[in-house]
Amino acid sequence: MDDTESELVAQAVAGDRAAVQRLLTRHHDRLVAIIEEKVPADLQSVLAADDVCQEAYMAVFQQVGSLRDHSARAFRSWLQAVVERKLIDAIRALRAQKRGGGKQAGDPEAAVSSVIELLDVVAAHEQTPSRSAARRELVAGVHTALEELKEDHREALRLHYIEGLSVAGTARRMGRSPKAVVMLCNRALRQFARAIGDPGKFLSGNA
Repeated sequence: MDDTESELVAQAVAGDRAAVQRLLTRHHDRLVAIIEEKVPADLQSVLAADDVCQEAYMAVFQQVGSLRDHSARAFRSWLQAVVERKLIDAIRALRAQKRGGGKQAGDPEAAVSSVIELLDVVAAHEQTPSRSAARRELVAGVHTALEELKEDHREALRLHYIEGLSVAGTARRMGRSPKAVVMLCNRALRQFARAIGDPGKFLSGNA
């Protein structure tokens, strides 16, 4: 296996994108397990391993040509390091969002983490509908705000955050690339934050 993998690494370094994809497919499950083990407990509901992998994979495609050691072992170590760096970046970004990121109160960028929490609440409600009038009001308010988004933005949020599909699963359903879905979700979250205003008005008393 190592000999075959080393050949794939050499091909990937030489610019063969199919070889890069085959390598990433081989290591995906291992990398997901590493990420899931390292995600802090308080971020597990908002930080998906597949999302971190997709960010890392974009970096791999961009940087693999710079590798000098084409051995399978060297590639595995480098790949894991890229993934762990992206995980650290994601954790820092979410922590900054929770702190407000130095932005003014009410700034849509600072509200993104609360918006994700809001979508998580809606997802939980739709899996097991609540009898609470407040919860039903929250869900109705979120769906109303979602309707104000562009169709592809609304669909990306619905599939990924409410239905709970992975980035790859969302990409398949939408006929997009995983990279495109990541970008769509990021833009959609910011637009949704603007559309819904202060998420606290929905989250307060609806936990």
